[in-house]
Amino acid sequence: MSGPGSRPPRSLPWRALFALLALACSSGGGGGAFPDGGAGATAGGTGSGGTGGQASTGGGSGCSPPSVGAIDGSYYFALATTMDDTKPVVFAADVTTESGAAGTATRWVLHPLLWSDRKTEVDAPIELPPQGDSAIELGADGAFSAHLLPAEIPGDANPFSHSAITVDVTLKGSLCGAGTFFCGTASGNVTKPVPISLDGSTWTLEKTAGTFPEPPKINCAMELAAGVGTWK
Repeated sequence: MSGPGSRPPRSLPWRALFALLALACSSGGGGGAFPDGGAGATAGGTGSGGTGGQASTGGGSGCSPPSVGAIDGSYYFALATTMDDTKPVVFAADVTTESGAAGTATRWVLHPLLWSDRKTEVDAPIELPPQGDSAIELGADGAFSAHLLPAEIPGDANPFSHSAITVDVTLKGSLCGAGTFFCGTASGNVTKPVPISLDGSTWTLEKTAGTFPEPPKINCAMELAAGVGTWK
């Protein structure tokens, strides 16, 4: 089902396909972590995004980090994986900023959302970085790299098999000015129940005002996810 800004999912790399087939067999035919996976993620480019901000995967000219407090608020975070980037794992996100060692730093608290409606919170939140660790430092160009320590995605938030998986992911991107839309790339792996590469995945972070975007944007090109209710 297509609409403005949407597109069919891309073909799954052969190596990942073999991993998925092995996972399906090991689970007795009941579906693995990503049984209907089908797409490689669109590579995040650089474009305009948000009000007074920039959608960017890595800083650069015209990008400077936000001042402390400038972007604090409620956001919608979408992680579009290479399993099928039209079906992102989505979270409500609380974003805060603080003074870091060399400028602005940030913290995110990610609340997993139910895959079937993309608005109901499920399970415990995930802190990025973990509580007690130093906040994520932003470079002079707004660029950052954040390692999401192995975290469990609850089955209710998994749009593929609807079973729990563990992921180990690094997010890269930029937070520019007082923007309302940010984006970047993600790399890493599903580590449980079987290892599957997530390299080439993308993420978006969009500020909300009481309602979540539907369908959400999945990359810096602002392409849209498949709409809720278009798959099971």
